[in-house]
Amino acid sequence: MTRDDDFEREGLLEGAEGEEARRARTELLGQLSRDGVPLDELKRAVYADDGDEASSGA
Repeated sequence: MTRDDDFEREGLLEGAEGEEARRARTELLGQLSRDGVPLDELKRAVYADDGDEASSGA
């Protein structure tokens, strides 16, 4: 299971503009993580949504 501060460290909150968007993304990522979605899969989904996978170093 991934802790919420790990999402920030992994760059998964980048592109979430404003406090409300960051909170919503953190909540969603936390739920998906608790449901067993691996961190690598969360990264792929976030980077695909933000359209910046190449710049993430992934």
